[in-house]
Amino acid sequence: EHVRSFAAYLGVLEAVRAWRIRSGPMKGFSSVGVAFSSPRVWRNLYRLGMRPRKSIEGFLWPTDLSPELTRSLCRGYFDGDGCLCRPGELGRPQANVVGAESFIRWFLLQYRKATGTELGSIYHKPAARIFILPLIGWRSVQALIRWLYTDALVALERKRLLAEEILAMSHPHRSCRRQLMSRPTPDK
Repeated sequence: EHVRSFAAYLGVLEAVRAWRIRSGPMKGFSSVGVAFSSPRVWRNLYRLGMRPRKSIEGFLWPTDLSPELTRSLCRGYFDGDGCLCRPGELGRPQANVVGAESFIRWFLLQYRKATGTELGSIYHKPAARIFILPLIGWRSVQALIRWLYTDALVALERKRLLAEEILAMSHPHRSCRRQLMSRPTPDK
């Protein structure tokens, strides 16, 4: 839905291609892409720093957006290139923001300006030419979810639903702590 809206805005709706991945680790997932075949569009994207493989270089991220538009831009980017996972074997949810270093730094700055708190550290994956902001644990993942999805008018439905599910989960250690604290203490 985001890709189609973007393509319609650019006036290239006919360039939207849908396909289903039939093999590999993502088997069974659907993908949608916009195929830019215009040399002029490619030159303009290149001039703006847009390169293949999540390596936007030299692009200046906006500094004068309202907090709501900034949050919407971050949410749109996260919906496209972010990862949100339910608690796994370790019992903690995970989230990753993936992209160019300039974007990840801008994302962290916007989060800090909006919330007054730090979110995490950037990890560089040189072989793939990308940067990752990995978040593991209840506090950081739920804080990110609240910032991105609370009162959001537009969001990728499957990520929004997963975000709501993770927010609704209780931290397993909190319930253990409550149980321990509610037990009567033995008389000495």
